[in-house]
Amino acid sequence: MTIYEIQNAQKTPIWKQRIIECKFRSTVGGKVILPYNYLKTLPYIVHTRNIGYVESAAILPFLAGRIRSAEPMSKFTFHPASIPADGDLSYAKLEEKSRILDTDIAAYAAIVEKEAPAFAKEHDLLHLLRYETVILTKFEDFFRTGILSAPPKSTAESETNKAKITE
Repeated sequence: MTIYEIQNAQKTPIWKQRIIECKFRSTVGGKVILPYNYLKTLPYIVHTRNIGYVESAAILPFLAGRIRSAEPMSKFTFHPASIPADGDLSYAKLEEKSRILDTDIAAYAAIVEKEAPAFAKEHDLLHLLRYETVILTKFEDFFRTGILSAPPKSTAESETNKAKITE
């Protein structure tokens, strides 16, 4: 999700479906916190939907949805945060990047704890975001952990609702 896509999302009619692919290399510098905060401030209900997979940095913009749904064959992947290393790093630069990464890991964990508290209770988020990978593939786990908030809708049901909105 680019800044341009975020800014134009506000101009999109509420009933219009948007597919947004998040392409972040890392969580550094709050790059994933920006779209999360933006989506939370919109004056209407945001519905995020996983139609395949949501992983890594894309988890936060997904969790920004007041209504969160997914297709039954979707997956969610949490894994250790990373930081790009551009060329040679001095000790001071490496230490700075480490502090930035720790700050962003803490912010990421706080958002997950707020939006999906059952998932946070099951996992030590700070440990997970540093050392461990968790992949959720079972539909019942999506609800149990609080990643999803809305039951699935069939394609036919979605088409019927879309037709009602556009009439």
